[in-house]
Amino acid sequence: MASVTAKHDMRPIVPAEQEIRFWMRAPAITINLAAPLSDALALMREQDIRRLPVVDENFMIVGIITESDLFEALVQQLDHALGA
Repeated sequence: MASVTAKHDMRPIVPAEQEIRFWMRAPAITINLAAPLSDALALMREQDIRRLPVVDENFMIVGIITESDLFEALVQQLDHALGA
């Protein structure tokens, strides 16, 4: 994988014909599937991104984690801690 485009990288007016390569981040920001959720959250905050490609030990994309996924995980942990 070469890159990821972040929301804040987008400009207000972009010609539809413009190639993605002019708008992507390189190198791509990824996280290993064995990393803890806290690492994903920290990386997403540091890089100001809302989606993070998840890679395996061969750097192949195996999924994507989003802000919503992290929020849901935190809610589940809180529910569990509160006995809900």
